Formats: sequence, structure tokens, C-alpha cells
Amino acid sequence: MRKRVLAFMALGLISVNCSKNDDAPKCVSCTSELGNEFEICNIGNDIFKFTEFGVIWTLDKGDLKGQTPQEFVQEACDDDDGCESCISNLENEYEICDNGDGTYLITINGEESHTFSEAELEGYAPDELLYFLCSDAPELKF
Repeated sequence: MRKRVLAFMALGLISVNCSKNDDAPKCVSCTSELGNEFEICNIGNDIFKFTEFGVIWTLDKGDLKGQTPQEFVQEACDDDDGCESCISNLENEYEICDNGDGTYLITINGEESHTFSEAELEGYAPDELLYFLCSDAPELKF
């Protein structure tokens, strides 16, 4: 009887030790006033997965610019005004703003603008389209 009790205790300790997952990513998230979710997960070795608008970015500790993951994700929530911008390799400034009605306003160099529906984005998330525009893509004209 004593051996059975000891065997069950040993199995219990093993299952308790195995059930804890210390390797699981530690994540912090928030939701902006516009209802957009932001999340950052520390996946180890100072590498992070940052999710914004459904797009996942891999960041290293330097990309956090001295902020903690909590501060970084909170800043993303606080800065979510529905607009994102970038400057392309061709020195064009692109801005895309969520109008809140399923359409997006894209502005080039603060002057030319065009409103696109979600369908016209051809499956791109707004941030993905912005990334595409600011990469080596050809210049966009309306």
C-alpha cells in the first residue's frame, strides 16, 4: 500500500511539473479607443512578436527604443488615431486613415488623396498596404 501511495505521489509531482509551461510567450495587450487590438509577446532572446491591425511584426529589443513591452504596446494604443504614415524610398509621404465606415483615405505628400473601400484594398490590411507603398514599390498615382 505504501508503495502505491508513493508511486501516485511521484506521478502527481511529475504531472504538476509538466503542466507548467515556462516557455510560453509572455504577452501584453491593449485595445485602443477605436477598438483596435495591439499585442506584444516576448518569445525569448529579446525577440518580440508585435501584432497590430492583424499584422504580425518581429521586433528585437532595440526596436522597443528603451521601452518595456507594456509601455510599447500602450503607446501603440494611445497613438491609434486611425491614421498611419510612412516615407517611401522615393521620398513620398503616404498616410492612410481609417474613416470608421469601411473606407480609408490615402494621402500622398499631404496633397493628393483618394478614398478606398475595404474591397479596393484587395485583401491588404491598411498597414500592409502602407508597408507595400513605402517599400520598393512603384510610385502610386491617382
